[in-house]
Amino acid sequence: MPLLTVQHKQRRLARQAASDALTAAEVARNSPVMNSALSPRVRGDYQVALAALTQCREQLAELDSIPDKVALKARVLPQFMDFLQAYRDSGQRYPNEVLVFCVIWLFDVGDIESALSWAGLAIEQQQCMPGHFKRDLPTYVLEEVHDWAERQFKAGDSASPYLDDAAARLTSQAWPTANDIVAGKLYRQCGLNAEQNGDLNAALTYFEQAQAANPAAGCKTRIAKLQAKLGLA
Repeated sequence: MPLLTVQHKQRRLARQAASDALTAAEVARNSPVMNSALSPRVRGDYQVALAALTQCREQLAELDSIPDKVALKARVLPQFMDFLQAYRDSGQRYPNEVLVFCVIWLFDVGDIESALSWAGLAIEQQQCMPGHFKRDLPTYVLEEVHDWAERQFKAGDSASPYLDDAAARLTSQAWPTANDIVAGKLYRQCGLNAEQNGDLNAALTYFEQAQAANPAAGCKTRIAKLQAKLGLA
């Protein structure tokens, strides 16, 4: 790609990131929750964190390389942790774009434990994904967990306890999704892991859940084989 075209693309992405963040800040300022239910100190803390987020997103938009973006996210995430912990400890609840972006970036850098900890809070509070995402937060989180667990499985590494916990939250509807494909492949991955670990009963249950969630999940043959092994066929 010609240099001028690349530079134009980077400037456009930077402007879009800044515009998105400023729009979010304006929404937050005009929210009845932000204007009436929160103290000036809490509103101020959020605006400071949101301004820092805006700056980070502008820097990310200037980068072309995915590894460079991931490295920058890993560097900047620690600066938001005190704000997030204070937010959690306060028991406050308001539209918090900083929280949501930190969840996204934690998945991006591979910190699955922290990502799921903050995702649990964000989903419980029914936080919204940024406008350019096509999926709601629970669906996004469940798919990220699946993709991470699939990489772990292929590498021969464990995905416990995070994959099983995500599946339990999906089953209980604590993390609901209307996306049958995402639900099906999450349960299917749980089944593959359980089967690999020799827990055939759990594997069968997961494969049946996958098939029930999405008839195209591709688990029928595995279900039949497991039923035969378990003397259920």
